Amino acid sequence: ATLFRLTFVSFVAAILSWIADILLCRELQALPLGMPYPQLHALGWHFGTCLGLLQLFCLMLLHQHCVRDGLEASVRYRAGLVPLVVATAHEP
Repeated sequence: ATLFRLTFVSFVAAILSWIADILLCRELQALPLGMPYPQLHALGWHFGTCLGLLQLFCLMLLHQHCVRDGLEASVRYRAGLVPLVVATAHEP
């Protein structure tokens, strides 16, 4: 359930960052103190959808291992963000 939730949050965050970039374009280009444009589209949309697709792929892999192949599988995270599916074979 955690991986499914993270996948959903990744896609929602990606969509919201793209919408914010579109709606707040003028304000983001005129940030105070010479701060650079935050590139919400590039960082939020592309990173968020990339992470969401990786998580979605891991969900499908986890389902395949558990349901079709009958293996025990679990999800571990690298850096608390990147999922890794680990499958173990049953002992005969």
